[in-house]
Amino acid sequence: MANPGGDAVDLLMRDHRLVEQLFLQLDTAVAAGDEADQGELAGRLIEELSVHAAIEEEVLYPAARQVPGTAARVDGSVAEHSELKALLATLAGKEPGDDEFVEGFRRARDLVTSHVEEEEGELFPKLREGLDEHKLVTLRNNLAMARKTAPTSPPPANPVAAVADAASSLLDKAKDAIRHLTD
Repeated sequence: MANPGGDAVDLLMRDHRLVEQLFLQLDTAVAAGDEADQGELAGRLIEELSVHAAIEEEVLYPAARQVPGTAARVDGSVAEHSELKALLATLAGKEPGDDEFVEGFRRARDLVTSHVEEEEGELFPKLREGLDEHKLVTLRNNLAMARKTAPTSPPPANPVAAVADAASSLLDKAKDAIRHLTD
């Protein structure tokens, strides 16, 4: 008996279709020159892609490594995620009017399209062959749970600089608070 909620592959393929639709909507907004829609869609894409990458890395890929013949594809997927997350971190600071905005999202779409084709053409069929229905449904449930706590933005391009910026910001706020108390 098929599970009405589908399995892990079904859940991830729904994510893939959603992201494809968001890219199409972004293309339409760019063609129309609608910067408000472009900004909103860019934010949604960054959020969806960040969450999707996180749940695949946290839940899917460790499980997939247990299926014979998937290790190389999983390694490739992890590398693709790294490249995409670095690009998303850069795009998170761009506005629709920025020169790099449209080109950056085109590059993201190309990366995602290639990644999706490889997952759906290679990895997902191997998962369906190598895992029984119960394991695939359990994996879906684990993916859904991971989604609840997954980051909605990419990690900073330079984590050391991000920590330094955060520490500097806290120090500035503390100095301002002390200054305010002594005034």
